[in-house]
Amino acid sequence: MLQGSISVCFVVSAAVCSAAALAQNGSANVAIGKARSAALYKRPTKAFQDALEKGGVGVRVLALEGAVPVEGGLPLLVDGKLVGAVGVSGDLSEHDGQCAAAGAAALAAPAAR
Repeated sequence: MLQGSISVCFVVSAAVCSAAALAQNGSANVAIGKARSAALYKRPTKAFQDALEKGGVGVRVLALEGAVPVEGGLPLLVDGKLVGAVGVSGDLSEHDGQCAAAGAAALAAPAAR
């Protein structure tokens, strides 16, 4: 992440959407969109970004309602079942993806005792 940048991270579950961060204008909405997209389609938002970058039939991604083709959204799976998603925005999308991966890993890690 760039020094001095502010990112926002949202975790979306079936019933709750919450945040605990200061956000740049627009970053909160983008983070929510990334999390919703990852949950709705059960795949990282980077998959949509990669498809769109390839062009051709990958442009169809633009017709998928709610799909956000920008890295930074990851589905949260437990035993192969979707339990929620995380979305991060506020920096370069590559860095948002790294933060989302760290957040997902922290949520998946067993609680320290």
